[in-house]
Amino acid sequence: MLMAAERLNKIKMIVCDIDGTLLNNSGQIDIVNKRAIEKLKQKNIIFTLASGRIHFSVLKFANELYLDAPLISLDGLMIKSVEGRVYYRNLIPQKTVKKIINICNKLGAIPAITTSEGSYIKQNENSSIEIKKAGAGSVYVDDLSEYYKNALEMNVISERKEIVTYLRNKFSFPFSFNYSARIYKSENSLNYNLEIRKKKSDKARALVKLCKILNIKLCECAVICDWYNDIPLFNTKALKIALANSIDELKNNADIVTSKSNEENGVAEFIEMIFCE
Repeated sequence: MLMAAERLNKIKMIVCDIDGTLLNNSGQIDIVNKRAIEKLKQKNIIFTLASGRIHFSVLKFANELYLDAPLISLDGLMIKSVEGRVYYRNLIPQKTVKKIINICNKLGAIPAITTSEGSYIKQNENSSIEIKKAGAGSVYVDDLSEYYKNALEMNVISERKEIVTYLRNKFSFPFSFNYSARIYKSENSLNYNLEIRKKKSDKARALVKLCKILNIKLCECAVICDWYNDIPLFNTKALKIALANSIDELKNNADIVTSKSNEENGVAEFIEMIFCE
């Protein structure tokens, strides 16, 4: 394997996480990072984004940076261009969406659907309920049916843990092989939230697909990350860059660890390494 320094000359694409990586702690892209990304055009290096955010939110930052490469959103559930062309999406089948909603109606839980455009919650008297999906503003609707065909993720919200646990078990091994389901506690709320997604979608699988779309080898890519949902990217043949603020699991497996954090424009620090070679 080529040493990291030698591989810098071979980079054709940089795939960057957003929160905790590209953005500072105020949720902004610093001008230093913007200038460094713009500079990549001198070497014809593609810069794009891979995030747990929905596409609508990722697109906002892509437009701010004048990017034109396809974007990875919802941790790999979708690859979509800035112009709106869908290259890949791992949708939950409509019959499964209906099944989840029917169970919610019977048990008194609140269903929600996340698409590439937002999170939609069944209208109810508890108006404080919110899906804490980065970049996805929750929208209350009387009828969820128009969103069935575009469901990338289902959420179930309830104050009763046994309800979300029951549903999680129905969509977990050995009863289901096709879904991943996790429970988390809503911030500043008594509610439990169950997140249901199709399996076989993560940032790494999406990166492989993106490389095929753009006819780029994985070893010609660099990935810049900081968090747990980025770990699959560090299991690929891409050049792996962890920022100074990254979790130890990434730092310990990185090819390069920047001396600067997301607050100090660590992304720009890595890009400048390419120009120093």
